[in-house]
Amino acid sequence: ELADLLEETDPTLGYQMGLFARVSLLGIYIQPEVLFSNAKSEIKFTDVLDENAELVDVVGEVKLNKLDVPVMFGKRFLKIFRVNAGPVFTLLLSQDIKQDNISDSYTDIEANYKNATVGAQLGAGLDLSILTIDFRYEMGLQSISDGLTIGETEFAADQRLNQFLVSVGIKF
Repeated sequence: ELADLLEETDPTLGYQMGLFARVSLLGIYIQPEVLFSNAKSEIKFTDVLDENAELVDVVGEVKLNKLDVPVMFGKRFLKIFRVNAGPVFTLLLSQDIKQDNISDSYTDIEANYKNATVGAQLGAGLDLSILTIDFRYEMGLQSISDGLTIGETEFAADQRLNQFLVSVGIKF
């Protein structure tokens, strides 16, 4: 089973850039955003049966380029502090899986990533003059993948993109 093979991996850094607008109405604001995002993660499997019926360790790095569209609903306090939450709609633009096997045997990793997914974000922010700083947590509400293929074996995989986000923006 995949859960028995998958090892925990260290978090990695990605980046995002884009635009946002904020409209206030009746004490609550709505903040739609359009962001280009890059997310990286490492996947590591131990004791995978390769094409030669040998047990090998398989390590790979997954890079995803995405278009994220969060729609945040929030409330401001003391004119500088904000709390917000809302859905985030994600469109996969490209994927790249690079592999670095620990053993000499070769076992190929392929992932069947979904073209679009939905998640949720919640967080807090500060508005300091023209700067806006946000701290958020994003939860994947659905798996970003239909499964993984390692060598000749297909695995069902529930890969959810859960991540902490820190952003700094400039208001025009």
